[in-house]
Amino acid sequence: MIAALASLVALALQGNLARLGDVEITGPVRDLVLSLGSSGESRLQGELLRGEQVHLAVPLALGDPVAAIAPEIRWEGADDASAERGRARFLGWREDRAAQAIEELPPGLRARSRPALVAPEIRLPRAALAFLPACLVAGLALRRRALASVAVALVGSGVLLGLGWPKDVRRVRAISVLETEADGPLALSVTATWERATARAAELEDTLVRVARDGARIVWTGSFARDGAWTASAPASAVLVLRRFEPGEARFHRDRNGSRPLAETWLREDGEWTARGAWPTGAALPPARPGPPPPGWIAADLPQGVTVLLGRTEGPENAEVWIRETGF
Repeated sequence: MIAALASLVALALQGNLARLGDVEITGPVRDLVLSLGSSGESRLQGELLRGEQVHLAVPLALGDPVAAIAPEIRWEGADDASAERGRARFLGWREDRAAQAIEELPPGLRARSRPALVAPEIRLPRAALAFLPACLVAGLALRRRALASVAVALVGSGVLLGLGWPKDVRRVRAISVLETEADGPLALSVTATWERATARAAELEDTLVRVARDGARIVWTGSFARDGAWTASAPASAVLVLRRFEPGEARFHRDRNGSRPLAETWLREDGEWTARGAWPTGAALPPARPGPPPPGWIAADLPQGVTVLLGRTEGPENAEVWIRETGF
């Protein structure tokens, strides 16, 4: 419980790293950057010609929700006195609808553990330890033959790259968790992707973006198109995308799955987890069966004394979608 509250406080202090700000730009302007220092920056790639003007809602990495300062704006050629100058003005911050919507959710939904997404693991086999000295010896022996030496270096680099390339092409690249309460009118969707996340401008109005690693700097990359796509990048960190949604009538009930098919299902009753296997739509909850417990990260930070339903759906390729419902 203490860990859950600490996680909730940390996320609350982090702010919305997709906070929208209005910007007016008049060409000629090329490759414009809006910087908020250590929190991050937003880059608009491309060019506006002389006389072209756009009014854009730009996502900005506002790490401190209290100090909503105006970003520093710069672009290629802006300080060149001999060049024809364009103009860019920051008009102000938009109301943070996404943060307000998520703040209205029950604290229990917001305090749950986040998807456990980590960096891809690359390991060199032991054969590489013998291969490296061999390449060095061959390179020294051919040092007077430039072309041969370069060929050895290129071949050696290619072999090492092949040895170190991740072998598991099915590695999960995105994890989504749908956080719900039985019969609750509101729910939370949390999606974690490693280092990068993409959303269209229209979607960002209702999107809260945060990073899993403290101090990670986020960079947004987009264009001068009014409804273009934006990509958030955060080195060595999972990017968390949070959105509130309404479950509607699509619900899980013990006598009927009225929501979506589950490839794996677990139920916690009286403090004990039982595996239930696959649960297709329209069917009743399957009886308990032998099986492993749920992954630790999805079963962590849950309230005690209530029934909990966990499930994994068949998501897109290299992605997982999980269900976590309390009071089932």
